[in-house]
Amino acid sequence: MSDKVDSNGLILTGWGWKEYAVAAAVALRALDGRADVMGISKRRLPEFLEEHGGDRRAIYIVGVALGGDAERLAKVLSSLRGGGTKVVWISSIPMDESLKKILSPFIEIFETKAKQDPGKAPKAADKQPTTKTPTAKPATKSKGLKSSGVEVPSLYID
Repeated sequence: MSDKVDSNGLILTGWGWKEYAVAAAVALRALDGRADVMGISKRRLPEFLEEHGGDRRAIYIVGVALGGDAERLAKVLSSLRGGGTKVVWISSIPMDESLKKILSPFIEIFETKAKQDPGKAPKAADKQPTTKTPTAKPATKSKGLKSSGVEVPSLYID
């Protein structure tokens, strides 16, 4: 019998923007509500995964950038994979190619395509609310993402 938490997994998402809550809700629905949801920063992610990641069967990192100490993150992701924990990263912002080379052996990477005004790329440091409230609509050209039997619907945010 495994000593891992008896649920589909853990959803880690950011905070400060309502889009994080929406993304976590979509992931939670895709997992039929069988996951815990926690907020995390990219700076604290490696430390959290070192301390608590091995307790889960699956971890879904939704919208959190994978930057900072790439070597430390790769080491913990490798350890989690070796221990039987699946880690999936889902984001509408593509991962840097050099980081992807380091992390892709240890993590499933899903980069969605969010409709975005190229002249108004989001800035992580800018936390001021916009005047237009973003709304999520089901994508018409995409059937969503599938990983190990879990479908994650694609969304366009405008």
